[in-house]
Amino acid sequence: MARTVTPKVAALIERGMQLVRAGDFPEAGRAFERALQQMPELAEVHAMRADALMRAERLEPALASIERALRLRPAWGEALMLRGNVEALLERYPAAEASFRQALKLGGPSPSLQGNLGNVLFEQERFAEALEAYDQALRGNPAVELLARRAKTLFALGRRDEAAQAWEAVLERDPASLEAMEQLLLLYMGARRMDDLAALCARGVALAPLDPAFRIGEGWVAAWAGDEEASLEKYRQAAALAPKGDKLHHEAVLSEAMGLFKQQRWQEGWSRYLWRQDRDVLREAYPRLAPDPAVIASAAAPLRIRVHFEQGLGDELFFLRFAPLVKARGHRLTYCTAPRLIALLEAQAHPFDRLVPSPEQDPQPCDVELQTSDLALASGAGLAPPFPLAPEPARCAALMERLRAFGPPPYVGVTWRAGLLAEEQVNFRDKPIWLKRAPVEELGRLLRPARATVVILQRRPDPDEMARFRAALGRDALDASDTNDDLRDALALLSLLDEYIGPSNTNMHLLAGLAGKKARVLLQMPPEWRWAKSGDESPWFPGFALYRQDSAKSWETAFEQLRGDLQI
Repeated sequence: MARTVTPKVAALIERGMQLVRAGDFPEAGRAFERALQQMPELAEVHAMRADALMRAERLEPALASIERALRLRPAWGEALMLRGNVEALLERYPAAEASFRQALKLGGPSPSLQGNLGNVLFEQERFAEALEAYDQALRGNPAVELLARRAKTLFALGRRDEAAQAWEAVLERDPASLEAMEQLLLLYMGARRMDDLAALCARGVALAPLDPAFRIGEGWVAAWAGDEEASLEKYRQAAALAPKGDKLHHEAVLSEAMGLFKQQRWQEGWSRYLWRQDRDVLREAYPRLAPDPAVIASAAAPLRIRVHFEQGLGDELFFLRFAPLVKARGHRLTYCTAPRLIALLEAQAHPFDRLVPSPEQDPQPCDVELQTSDLALASGAGLAPPFPLAPEPARCAALMERLRAFGPPPYVGVTWRAGLLAEEQVNFRDKPIWLKRAPVEELGRLLRPARATVVILQRRPDPDEMARFRAALGRDALDASDTNDDLRDALALLSLLDEYIGPSNTNMHLLAGLAGKKARVLLQMPPEWRWAKSGDESPWFPGFALYRQDSAKSWETAFEQLRGDLQI
């Protein structure tokens, strides 16, 4: 400090420091403030007060105090770091980033600063830069907290295998880390690493017997082993352990519903599927949300029903199959949905009285509101045929010209990957993400002898995947991935194909609605509930041929069967 501190001020500073050590941050801030009233030029005491106020969650006064310190002592690295911490707590992430970068420039490499910089870059969803910052921080300080942040960043980048390895490293350092176990639970479930999942759940239940997450994992393991009733019981245990309204309660109920669907216990399944989300919370957005949509199936008089988009495009198309059944009961239907679906539906004979693009508000009154999947209970049917679709002739003509310009018929459409893209996974950090994939090279080699023009319909294809597929195919293939941008184009192109092969995706739901069209579906183990747990067909997609990965996650038998079935 530049000036000699008076005994009274020194005593106030010492008192403030004692209060900080005791955890009484508000009183510490007041002690530092009294010291500053007598000697306001003490930059270090302004910083001490700012730190105490930050810990007391008085963030705006803390920021004002640290700004005063920096005016008195410019280019002070520690104060810049403290300012960045306060700005980060205020969620002013660009400002916090600037403070941390300025401090790094003044003071050189610092694990704490690099870690804090990584945190604010992560919050700005600049994940690649955040990862670089965490890696630099870990070189100087391999702390468990930094390892965990790095693991979260790898997951956000879609690098799930590396994320699993990173969380395993956290768990090795901290064997009691429930956070690491719960994150690995999601990653093992998404990757279908059932042996690892079983071991993790046993460890988790022993460590935290009341944690419902591990019961859900045990349910997955039991279902994989073929013990469906044991699986359902584990999901029910998880739902009972989790508080009502908790995300894990709803995850357990959803898992139970899907287990019931796999046993074709449709009505039981729909009654549980209803509670996959907190309907009280949903009612804040949809005030007239039906408490029990099943009541609509027996309504004595027609109702004005507003239906809200809730899931991905493929799932929406799937649940829309129940809309004609609800309409047939005399109800008036308004569908508030994605503009891409509206464009498709406006070209169809659809059951809706009005279509409202989301997120616009429907100006017309309604008697009751539903989410799209509620249509199943509202219809009174457990099972329904696919939603009928018809392509537009002009689009078919344009796409047929494009096909013929590339090569002669027959035309075989192919995709090898479905599910969320890496950048889309960010909003699903607390759920297992199912990525459906078939081996690219094997698919190319399988189609190599076919005397057909191969058409790639992969959404957002990776250039490396495209190159590997074409190399295995031994010839060029038409890249029609752009048709995914408009469902009307996708529908038209699918109507022109002689064969379509791929995992479950939006195209399968479009094809299901085309009269007379079928597909060959590549199913990972365990499959989604709508494809049933075994057999060559699904009741939801009549006529679609199913090729199932075996329990060892090998595609060999499925591809041999597919090779024999293809007539091209």
